[in-house]
Parts: sequence; structure tokens; C-alpha cells
Amino acid sequence: MKRTLLRLASLLALLLLAIPPLSRAAALSPEAKVGIRSKLKALIDEGLYPGASILLIHDGAVVMREAHGVVDIDTKKPFTEEQLCWLASTGKMFTATLMAILVDEGVIDFDEAIADTFPGFAKIRLRDDSKPNSPPLLRQALSHTSGVPGNQWMVKNRLLDTDPALAGYYFPKNPQEFIDGCLALGLAVHPGTQLLYGRPIDLSACVVEKKTGKSFIELIETKVFQPLGLKDATIRPTAADLKRLAPLYSSNKPHEFKPDTFGLEVAERQNTRLSAAGGAVYTTLDDIGVLLQLHLNRGKHKGRQLVKPETLAKLYQPQPGTKGRYGLAFQLMHSEINGRSTLNGHAGYSGPYAWFDFKRNLCGVLLMQSNTTGRGKHHQRVIDEIYRHIPARPKVALIGDSIRLSYAPTVKAALGRSFDLVNPKSNGGDSKRVLANLEAWVIREQPDLVHFNCGIHDTKHFKKTGSFQVSPKQYEANLREIVKRIRAKTRARIIFATSTPILDDRATAQRKGRDYELTNAAIEQYNAIARRLMSELEVPINDLHAVITQPVKPHTTASLIAADGVHLNPPARELLGEQVAGAIREQLKQ
Repeated sequence: MKRTLLRLASLLALLLLAIPPLSRAAALSPEAKVGIRSKLKALIDEGLYPGASILLIHDGAVVMREAHGVVDIDTKKPFTEEQLCWLASTGKMFTATLMAILVDEGVIDFDEAIADTFPGFAKIRLRDDSKPNSPPLLRQALSHTSGVPGNQWMVKNRLLDTDPALAGYYFPKNPQEFIDGCLALGLAVHPGTQLLYGRPIDLSACVVEKKTGKSFIELIETKVFQPLGLKDATIRPTAADLKRLAPLYSSNKPHEFKPDTFGLEVAERQNTRLSAAGGAVYTTLDDIGVLLQLHLNRGKHKGRQLVKPETLAKLYQPQPGTKGRYGLAFQLMHSEINGRSTLNGHAGYSGPYAWFDFKRNLCGVLLMQSNTTGRGKHHQRVIDEIYRHIPARPKVALIGDSIRLSYAPTVKAALGRSFDLVNPKSNGGDSKRVLANLEAWVIREQPDLVHFNCGIHDTKHFKKTGSFQVSPKQYEANLREIVKRIRAKTRARIIFATSTPILDDRATAQRKGRDYELTNAAIEQYNAIARRLMSELEVPINDLHAVITQPVKPHTTASLIAADGVHLNPPARELLGEQVAGAIREQLKQ
């Protein structure tokens, strides 16, 4: 009996170990949930929406998933977490994901001209018959800046869908009809100068259908829905789907809702005419969460890289002509509550809003089915409450050579989960390499602080030529340019770390027979250049060199530096890691 109990205890212990540990996100307090829930329910109680659901995924864990109110005003059927809804423009995020995948496959390029696929666009004119400054690009179709008139522009200029001459634009049966309709209209503005929101994003569907020979529907199903294992997502709803579909309403006055058939009209169009890239996805709360988590995981789904992170990053970059508010089929919003962060997502005509936030490691979905006036402000009321309870984490980029790689684990442990640490796996090398990779390592990440070093590799002195790998003059120029670019393209604070010393006798013995040498005199020379420049540029210096040359007892410089005379022993790595973490905390306090 005793042996059986021990086996059971051992089995239980193994099972507990197999369960992933609860992340910090699982600690979303009951008080936080009450606050968030009250904001969501207030939208229903005030008569702004019949019902709504919410999904929050924080640090990869679902921390809130619930629904309130009714989905059908007449039957009083409850709005549930499994409710199938029409996403309208929130579905653009699915389109954006498909486009990124096709870029990775080499099918399309965001910067290609639409005329490359549809030559008629090479001759498209402005509506006053003047020539545009440049031809419309695919990225401009995805950011609504192609110059082709959008919905609001058409209404404002009384170019209505009742005009038979505009049937190709409003009701195309195939890509060529839509292309011809756009060409007949001409451009309202020069490409890349103004956001004209609406139908022209369907140009992207026309391009990929023409280039692949497959329908947009087939592409999004086989390359997005199926690889992500989405259970309910569809872009061509069946009769059974339509029975499950939430009724859509419109409202411009509290407690007054009118039936809206737009979602059903789009469903009918998907099965008979040109696919709508701009808003034809029908799905559920959980499926949207899976898509958002793919983006938050930088293109990974269940350990598999479905799309390159650098390709996805292009989707979230503000596009010219959008005043910083729109990327490639993504709306860009900012929050200053509990720290500054960016919400990459999209709202929809039918009421929903879905987003993800790198700084908070958060995905969120608000699912409603009413085209209610002022819905953007309604979303914001709930999001503001969410953000009061889930703070933005300061993002820190650690850039440097193998010395940085050796102390980075200590930095990560010291900063803990309150910081988001960007620590490139590759060796930063010399200043030229850092400069060449600045876009990927720093700018794309948009950190709050950059702690960087380069210098040891720069000082490699080649015996045959008598020259350094990077000359002192070029080293200074590179450092200056690194600081300049970080300041121009991010809001990050900067810390520069001095290069650690070299023990000449060990370094010489270790590198005997090589075509270069590393000396402490060169380290001192390059550190002096960096100190002078950083003082001029008002960049704080973290003197890692001094930590090793003036160590605390019982350490000595000789004991801290490894046998090769350059790299560091474990105690030195810990000392530098603690020093770096302290400098980071101090700078972010200011």
C-alpha cells in the first residue's frame, strides 16, 4: 500500500511538472476583471450594443474570456463566447497575414507596382487627367493610399453605387472588372499622399489572384485558416454558417437598433463575385485570438515559423500619407496609460475591435455586432480599463559582441519579467556590423532603451597591413551614425558601454599564428574615442572597462578574464550583468 501511494505521489509530481507554469498574466486580479467587466457591461446597459464578448491573452495565457448581453434582440438569445460573427474590416488583419506569407513565398513584393500585374495601371491618370507623380504600388493598395477613390470620397463626390457606369467598381464579378472600374474612375490624389479608406484594398486580392491563378478565398483558406487550425473562420459562409451568424444591427441612438443586412450581402458576394480582401471574414472570438497570437509570437504558431518576423514587421510600419495611423492593412493606435505602447489591430463596421500589443505582450478582442455610432470611443473605454491593470513593459535592446552575450543571461535574470529584453542571438561584432544590423536589432523593435557596445572587434590589428579592422576615424564615424539613427528612428534612451580590457600576454599566446593581434593599448585608444564622442552627444556611459580593471574584492582583473585574455570568467559575467541591469534601471527611472 505504501509503495502504491509513493508511486501515485511520484506520478502526481510528474503531472504537475508537465503543466506549464502559470505566467505572470494569470495573476490578473479579481478586481481587474471586475473593472474590465463593468466597462464592457456598461456599453450594453447604456443601450449601445445588444451584447458583446471579450478575449484577453496575456503572456500566452487566456486571462479573460466571457460574453454578456444578447445576440438577438427579438429572441433574447444570449451572446456567447462561441458566437459566429462577421468581422467586417477587422478581417483585414487576416488579409495582411496572407500577404506577408505570399511575400515570403516570393509571389508578391509589397513595393511592386500594380501595373506589373495589370498593365493598364501604368497609364492611369488623375481625375483631372493629369499624370500621377508615381504609379500605385501594392503597399499603397494595402494602406489605402493608392490614390484610387475610397468609399467616403465616392459618397462625398456623389459617385454612388446606383450609377450603372460604376458597376465595375461597386459590383465587380471578377478581378478584371474591378481593375477596369478603377481605371475608369482614375485617381483622386497622387499615390502615397492621402489615406482614402475603403474598397481599393481589394486591388491586393486582384493582384494575388492573377499571379497565382487561385481565388483569394482559396489562398486565405489554405495559407492562413488551415495552417493556424482555425475552427470557425470562413470567407465563404455556408447555409449552416449563416444560421449560426449573429444578426447585425445599426444604431445611432441608445437602445434603438435596426437590422443591418450588409454582412449578409458581403457573404452573398463572396460566393458569386470578386472576393473582398477588405472585410469578408466570419469567425469567432477564439479564432481571432489565434491570429493575434501568431503576430505577437512574431510569426510562430505552435513552434513552427509560418511567416518571417521581418516580413510581419513591415505590416506595422506607418505608411506615408496616413499621418502615422495606418500600416499595411493594420490600424495603429497608441496608449499612454500605464506606460506607452502601440496597439496594432483593426476595428470593423460591424462593431468589433481586435489588437495585439508587443509592449504588454497582450492580445485583445472586443466582439460586438452593431454598427453603432461612436464605437471607437466605446472600444477605448474598455481598453483604457484593461491597460490600467496590464502595464507596458519597458523594452530594452542589448547590443554588443560576445562579451554582451556572456553577461546577457544575468541581465535578464536581474531585470525579471518587468522588462522586455531584446537580446540578438548573433555576435554584434564591430561597429560596422552593428550599424548594418541596426534596423533589425533596434529600430524594428522600437525599444525604450538601447544599451550598446562595440570596440573589441574594431581593434583587431592586422600584422601584414598594419591597419585596424575599423580605423579610429571610421570607428568614431560609425558610433556617431549609430546614435544618430537610433535617435532619428526611435524614442529610445541610449547607454554606451565601454569595451572590457585585454590581458596582452594571454591574448598573444592564444592567438599565435593568426594574422591579427588584440592589445589592451588599442582597447584604451578606442575607449577614449568613444568616451569623448558620447560626452559630446550626451550619451550616458556604462564603464564596464572599470568594473574589470578596478574590481571589488576578492576579485582581480587577472581572475576575471579568461585564459584567452579577452573573454570573461563566470564571476565577471555576473558582475557585468548586475552593472548593466543597474544602469538600465537607473536610466529608465529618470
